Amino acid sequence: MKQFIPKNLNLDEHLENHPPKEIKSFQKDSLIYIISLISEIPANMERFDSYNGYVPINARTLKKKVNNYRQYLKYLLRTGILETDNHYIIGQKSKGYRFNEKYREKLKDVEIVKYTLVRSTKKERQIDENVEKKYNYLVKWFDEGLQVDSSAYDYLDSQHNSSTWDFRDMYKYFSAFRNIQRIDSNDYFVSVDSTVGRFHSNLTNLRSDCRNFVTYNNQELVSTDLTNSQPYLSPILFRSDFYNSDESSLINIDKLTSDTFSFPSLSSSFPPPMVVKILQYTDNVDVENYSQLVHDGVIYEYISREIFDQYHIRLNRKESKDVFFSIMYSGNQFFGQEEAKYKRLFRERFPNVYKIFSLIKSIEKNLLACTLQRIESYIIIDVICKRIEIERPYLPIFTIHDSIATTVGNEDYIKYLMYYEFTRIIGYKPMLKTEYWRFNKEW
Repeated sequence: MKQFIPKNLNLDEHLENHPPKEIKSFQKDSLIYIISLISEIPANMERFDSYNGYVPINARTLKKKVNNYRQYLKYLLRTGILETDNHYIIGQKSKGYRFNEKYREKLKDVEIVKYTLVRSTKKERQIDENVEKKYNYLVKWFDEGLQVDSSAYDYLDSQHNSSTWDFRDMYKYFSAFRNIQRIDSNDYFVSVDSTVGRFHSNLTNLRSDCRNFVTYNNQELVSTDLTNSQPYLSPILFRSDFYNSDESSLINIDKLTSDTFSFPSLSSSFPPPMVVKILQYTDNVDVENYSQLVHDGVIYEYISREIFDQYHIRLNRKESKDVFFSIMYSGNQFFGQEEAKYKRLFRERFPNVYKIFSLIKSIEKNLLACTLQRIESYIIIDVICKRIEIERPYLPIFTIHDSIATTVGNEDYIKYLMYYEFTRIIGYKPMLKTEYWRFNKEW
């Protein structure tokens, strides 16, 4: 089994110069495995905070693989391969480790053969049988047909210079390298998170520019994306039928939570009673105005115009988008500060919209984002992809949250289904974007 350590680390020479006398029953493979975690753990996370470079290593999990792991970590710290923040909070934060400055290098592979370590690592990487059973129509395409061109490694090397990189750049490289390697070796992982029902896989973790090197059965891939998905989906929160239990409803809270996977925040405390009262007893002209702006795809432009009129500050589209998401998802307590002036402006223009967003976030700060992501995953995975399996079970499909990828030549079919189902369920037309995964071998 391949593991990965810094290119400039000659482990045999290091062990000769620094004998591991403090490690009882020393196993070189165990040392390699722990070193490899510094690049593997960030690669397995879709979002890794690389600000200070420390990688959290869970002691309880590591102990299952290497019983005397503390001795190995002490050796790695003593001999200058790793350094630690030496900070942990019980139940919240594990101790963080990172490579010493000398070893912040690109990676090379080394083979480990220790039977118990290889077996436990492979078992850990097995696809959960419940996920495989329920989502077989997605899992089945992670097979030998999914390939990554070898030029992906050269491309990645060209994008990163280890002599000048900071932690952020280093971990971007680590993550991309490890994810390319796992596809290259058909080492697949899939999971469905219990918060919003998103389908995670090698492809969701793979950097977007590196997807251009991925093919299926030597055919190029193309994705159809739902653009601005969360603003597009947000008006559904202003429909009273979304909160009832009517089986005839195309989408409601019951449909989002009646699953073998659990969505605790949605199922136990949603919606806040006041949301329903607002929808029933309030003149919701602002809700209609907001929904229309979202339907027309001009909510960012509206935000920009209002900010300019009020504060004489000119924002470009990206800045307006950032402001909109800050308004939606920042905590309710973030309101009185000077930097929250855009949020106060939004409340003036859309008082009931703001009130409903705030009530949902009053349960949990991230509940608004999670609700919209759950709506997205339900329609993409449980409706559209399931329909594809019924109509064209032979068609390879891969989801990356708000997009569906397939082989070139089938994109019109995917685009039609997404257009039809989102319009049918949400009530108005989505904006879709087609992106071809094509790489230039001469890049």
